[in-house]
Amino acid sequence: MKKILDSSTRRISETGAHLQAVHRLAPDGQYERSVSERALVTEACFLKLFITLEEFLEESFAHYLVGKMSTARWRPSKYAKPQTKDHALKMLKGSQRFVDWSTSDTVVTFANLYFVDGEPFRAPLTSAKQNLQDMKTVRNSTAHLSATTQASLESLYVRWTGNPKPGVTAYEMLMASKAGHVNTFYGESEQIVSAIIAQVANKS
Repeated sequence: MKKILDSSTRRISETGAHLQAVHRLAPDGQYERSVSERALVTEACFLKLFITLEEFLEESFAHYLVGKMSTARWRPSKYAKPQTKDHALKMLKGSQRFVDWSTSDTVVTFANLYFVDGEPFRAPLTSAKQNLQDMKTVRNSTAHLSATTQASLESLYVRWTGNPKPGVTAYEMLMASKAGHVNTFYGESEQIVSAIIAQVANKS
């Protein structure tokens, strides 16, 4: 599990470093990079952050399903006994083309099927359900912009900032500060992903 945890943590740190670099200020107080460059890198970093969580959930689910331990040497009680990680992943996929690791309800459903009390996945994913749904809204808007994704993004922006902004972009959403707080949507998303990963990997 330490290897899985370290890999995910490293990727989160790398995306954070890229985000800081593209928002570096020149001596005159202006951004060194153009708005389009900042938007491109920020959206790419966010997608990488989202994918990092998906890959972690897949890897850690298989890790625990074959009976391996957390970093704290906790071992799950489970209902299935696959022999290898590949076998575990094939069990999860079944007749589907893939498992939707981007949807917390799907992962929690699998967790309840394969692990006693759904742990170590149910608690952290359930508590972060709304955050993850909001992240998926932004991810969808960066992947394919449509009337539906734009409407969802604008609704999220109002809920997040308290102010409407017709035509808001994914970049503007990611860099928007929450009403009454200084944290940006990207910053809070990074914290949520890091917390989920830590809780699953370090279960005791």
